Amino acid sequence: MFEHIRYTRIRHEYESLALQEVSPGDERIARLDLPASPESRLFLVNDGPDFIQALICHWHEDDGHAHTPSKFGFMRGSE
Repeated sequence: MFEHIRYTRIRHEYESLALQEVSPGDERIARLDLPASPESRLFLVNDGPDFIQALICHWHEDDGHAHTPSKFGFMRGSE
């Protein structure tokens, strides 16, 4: 889902999940006191305060059922 993660602040469980990419210069970035990283993007989890700073975020919703081959099938523990 994320590539080249630099920093995170996340919990181990969420009831729902919404990710929002924060634009450079947004005042919320300054509140997090993160080192500058021009090549990374900041993603807020459920509108903050949890976040992930990474190069990119992408996902794919699989079609089918629980045993349909997944795009992420190469990962350990997935089919």
